[in-house]
Amino acid sequence: RHGDEPWMVLLQLARDGSAEELKQFIRDSNIPPDTVEPGSGVTALCVATDAGKLENVKALMELGAVVTRQTTANGNNPAHFAARNGHLHILKYFVENGLEILSLRNAQGDSVVLQAAAANRGDVLEWILQIEQSVVGISKSKSRHSNNSSAPNRLGTTPIMAAAGAGADAALGVLLQSPSHRSTIESVDRRGFTALHLAAAAARPECVARLLGCGASFRARDRRGQTPLQLAQALG
Repeated sequence: RHGDEPWMVLLQLARDGSAEELKQFIRDSNIPPDTVEPGSGVTALCVATDAGKLENVKALMELGAVVTRQTTANGNNPAHFAARNGHLHILKYFVENGLEILSLRNAQGDSVVLQAAAANRGDVLEWILQIEQSVVGISKSKSRHSNNSSAPNRLGTTPIMAAAGAGADAALGVLLQSPSHRSTIESVDRRGFTALHLAAAAARPECVARLLGCGASFRARDRRGQTPLQLAQALG
């Protein structure tokens, strides 16, 4: 690592080093633990989380790394990295240390749940939805609550849509068991697509069947007037 920029060494150790090596380097070099990679804004905590290195995550947070710090590229924070990579043990550690996971959004408005859904992380979704029930309860007034995990991002994409379009059948199954998420089954994004449109367009028959079984309308039309079947046929 001789001759490397300090930020490069920091990120390399966060991914590949031990917690002791990481702490020793931070102390010896006097580099802030939240030093970012130029351009992307990725921090060592993001890198350690992405790699699933819980001990390195703990070391960085003990030295002052901030878990809510967002990258400059897309606004993701470490919890987004943990959710999409299925690192539930790290998400649990974040929450144990006070992170309000339900309120997190990146620059596009993606929640942690949305990114977990797109990556087919069913176990992560089950755990987060349990948290949501304990925090928010079953109040009917929560549908517009900023912490509602079923809320869409800025493109109008809901977690159910993200799962359907990615063919993430396990995640879709988990979400459809939640009344809050199931209530968005006919929601549309900016293109007028429902989750069924997205599943059909992506040629995901298992997701199509699951959505139809939960009451999704095969008659819904997008902004061009196409039903899910017509969209799938148009796309070949």
